[in-house]
Amino acid sequence: MAASMGKFVFFFFIYFSSVFLVISGSFRKDIYSTKTAYSWVYDTNKNVDLNEQMSTKFGNKTCAAVNVQAFLRHGARYPGYKDIRKMTALHEKLKLTVKSPEYPFLRKWENDFPESEEKQLVDEGEEEQYLLGQRFGKRLLQLYGDSMKNVKFISSSKDRCTESALSFYEGLTEIVLHEAFDDLKPIINDEILRFHTKCGKFIEEVENDRSHMKFHKKFKISSEMNNVVDRVRKRLGVEHATLNAGELKLIYFWCTFEMIILEKDDWCHLLTDEDREVIEYHNDLKQYWKKAYGHPVIAEMACPLMTEIFGALDKVIASQLNNRNQRGNVATFYFGHTESLAPLYAALGLFNDTSPLLDSNFHEMKDRVFKSSRILPFSANIAMVLYKCDYETEPEPSVNDFVLRFYVNEEPVIVPACGDYVCSYSKVRDMYTHHVDRCDFENVCRTKVHDEL
Repeated sequence: MAASMGKFVFFFFIYFSSVFLVISGSFRKDIYSTKTAYSWVYDTNKNVDLNEQMSTKFGNKTCAAVNVQAFLRHGARYPGYKDIRKMTALHEKLKLTVKSPEYPFLRKWENDFPESEEKQLVDEGEEEQYLLGQRFGKRLLQLYGDSMKNVKFISSSKDRCTESALSFYEGLTEIVLHEAFDDLKPIINDEILRFHTKCGKFIEEVENDRSHMKFHKKFKISSEMNNVVDRVRKRLGVEHATLNAGELKLIYFWCTFEMIILEKDDWCHLLTDEDREVIEYHNDLKQYWKKAYGHPVIAEMACPLMTEIFGALDKVIASQLNNRNQRGNVATFYFGHTESLAPLYAALGLFNDTSPLLDSNFHEMKDRVFKSSRILPFSANIAMVLYKCDYETEPEPSVNDFVLRFYVNEEPVIVPACGDYVCSYSKVRDMYTHHVDRCDFENVCRTKVHDEL
């Protein structure tokens, strides 16, 4: 069933209103960690040429795209119910204690986010995914062949992911089929997209063990964070013990939620860009140590997803070598969470700074590559595009005729296996053998046996 004209008009209106929307103030909007809107770090007005990713060069060879495997984090969502309650309580406290007349909104502010909608996809999140679908359709239009028969959609069971998949599908079909369809029923697979909830070792040694979060905890009481707290206290005119670092972080996230969803920036005025950079680093310490490079099991538990991706690419290559004209799967789109994307980055060896993020090196790490605002915003995505090089004249075509490119948030990134933007598939595959050919999720996630007293 085709999506209604009303839905098209809705997205048309939202897209153009977002282009001309100007929120008061001159805040940098690319420093809100994992709650950053996708359009704040990627220029959604950037021109996309038809089939611009359909070919690439590898040495003196010209190569054509034959498959894409893409993972997308869900779009912008409502805050969780715990934060909704905490923010209401914080406002009540500030309303009674703030002495400065510069923030009159505090007297009349109301929490507009209902607990019943907690973590649900919002209109802006639908828009992010719809437009992503359109751009993926344009860049690889020739790959799809005017059909969705050879395209797979796999999603986490969470509503925000299945709804993201549907919005993406509508955008993709709008380009490929010239009509937006809303009849998608994605394959639900939490085994490969919510592996963090099924890995006992991760839950016991990372999720429930705070010892590996020592740098995050130490930075919370660092001079940098304390200076931010002091500055905000002075702006508000509150007493010394009224505001703490945890509440500061809540204000930081409430600023971005209200900007994205309500187009309001009241809470944002309490923080400067300098303040937000400090809070962003505090949150990056959490993402780095808890969801990416803080423990070996984090990358290892992503092996079911790695196996799915590279297994699909292996099948495409085998099919191409056995029958050069055979058309099988041409694309797979996975829809998941930060908790699945960050471990995937770790398994791939992406965004791993030469020095780890610590509580003591904030200033040295200002130009870090592990910057969650840029690599883990709402609707963050990574695409692996497989290309077949021109081997028709070669007597014995082989796997060596295939190359791979990585794109993160629609921009090319260097492939770790070869240190270049285009890499032999064999080199990439060899680098990840441990995660693909020797994936033993049960063994990776087995918890230690504790002797009973």
